[in-house]
Amino acid sequence: SSVQPADVSEEAAPLRGRPKSGKVWKSVRTERSSSARCDKVFHTSWSKKMQLKLSQQAAKAMEAELRAKRKEEADERRSRLAAKRKRREENVRKAEVTCTIKNPAKIRKTRKRLLRKV
Repeated sequence: SSVQPADVSEEAAPLRGRPKSGKVWKSVRTERSSSARCDKVFHTSWSKKMQLKLSQQAAKAMEAELRAKRKEEADERRSRLAAKRKRREENVRKAEVTCTIKNPAKIRKTRKRLLRKV
């Protein structure tokens, strides 16, 4: 099975060897990058720019509103939890069974015991 050479003229593609870098997949640059034709730059109209600006401002305002609402809800929740905790502590304190100690010696003993613990 012999392979026949393609009909490529030597003027169109000069015979080149393997690139020194070893990157055989890269194509050989034939013209300068500065000579490449630049397309016309696309400019948006002023009205479209203003429309875009307005929509972005509206989005920012909505985002700020949502953020404020979320913060307010969190503060409200925090205050509710604090009030609940306070109520619970008060209820525990009210439910405690206490008896008044009328013996002053007993009071002194308990005070000393508490001081020793600390």
